[in-house]
Amino acid sequence: MNDILRVSGANEFYTYSFVGRSEYSKYNISLLNAYKLRNSLSPELAYMRPLILPSLIEKVPMNITEREEYSGFEIDIVNPIDEKRSKKKELPYEPWHLGLVHTISFYHAKKYLKVLLDRMNVSKFEVVPAGKTDKSKIPSWIHYAELMYHPSRTGYIRVLGEYVGIIGQIRPQTCFELKIPEEISGFEINVDSLLTHVSDIPKYKDPSKYPSVVHDFCFVVDHQVPYSAIHDAVREVDPKMDVIQEIMCGDIYVSEKKTEKKKVTVRIRMQSYEGTLDEETVEKIRSDVVHSIEKKVDGTLSE
Repeated sequence: MNDILRVSGANEFYTYSFVGRSEYSKYNISLLNAYKLRNSLSPELAYMRPLILPSLIEKVPMNITEREEYSGFEIDIVNPIDEKRSKKKELPYEPWHLGLVHTISFYHAKKYLKVLLDRMNVSKFEVVPAGKTDKSKIPSWIHYAELMYHPSRTGYIRVLGEYVGIIGQIRPQTCFELKIPEEISGFEINVDSLLTHVSDIPKYKDPSKYPSVVHDFCFVVDHQVPYSAIHDAVREVDPKMDVIQEIMCGDIYVSEKKTEKKKVTVRIRMQSYEGTLDEETVEKIRSDVVHSIEKKVDGTLSE
């Protein structure tokens, strides 16, 4: 996992395993039920940390300059807060967690997540919007971590029905207090849970010998429409991936004056395994994509 993320451009960090109440209060998280040290070196290092991501975010201001893209990660043992466990009778629960922070956007963090899981041969993973999930199935540590994320820009990482992590944009108040970019996002995964879904058989598909065609679309949609809905609408045009091989988010623009709408740029890479794509085929796919967006998310092609 370390090698995959480093090669992808992320920086590996090693931070303290102990945290303080003042640090976690910035993230809207309480340490009231966390494991507390009897002989801590200082109040800032009095508790065993339940999450990794806050420790990574604390290091962002000293590692970036304004508008610079930056990503950092750490893999370490944590001590999640679990109300069902007795701290007096049981030893601390110490699973391995992976945390990653990115300064540009939620979609950049999600791209790192996808690259990681793809290269680990994890199949059938998805990001489920937090507001559209049965909360009773979510692990307690994810409920706890959710408080530090933007309420409408958070998702749960699910693999074959099991929730293994959380991803999203950090709450605006936290960014303001730490003086970091408002778009900063990240994710945290329970590595122990994730490893049960890792396959030893790599996924491989021979590349096509025919040239690809890349086409950009700029759609105008309601501000509340998530990018995942746009992605799914495009994928429905070619669910078997016979021609549309890749769908990427190029940009999301929200005007300061017209906040009820936003512009989403989607890049589609088309390529066939049977022959070179002719102009008629490309135009049909383009027309089908526009029609699908209009039907599924009530979007229009920007002029």
